[in-house]
Amino acid sequence: GTAIHWALKAQRLLAEEWGVASDVWSATSWSELRRDAMEADEALLRGEERVPYVTRALSGAPGPVVAVSDYMRQVPDQIAQWVEQDWT
Repeated sequence: GTAIHWALKAQRLLAEEWGVASDVWSATSWSELRRDAMEADEALLRGEERVPYVTRALSGAPGPVVAVSDYMRQVPDQIAQWVEQDWT
């Protein structure tokens, strides 16, 4: 979608104007990330150790995390509770 272009532009501005390094990650499906995270939560209830993909992928990445989407705010917020970094 078009939101990724805004994120990449913001990344360039942060680096060029303020000397702030940032990473841009792209999510193909917020719904799939949420589904995976919810399945991991259900696995924990069964006594299985499973960490959601989004948590593993962002583990060790410096925050904060800024989520963008071409859709309403509620779309990226679907996975906020499984992201360890500050989230906006």
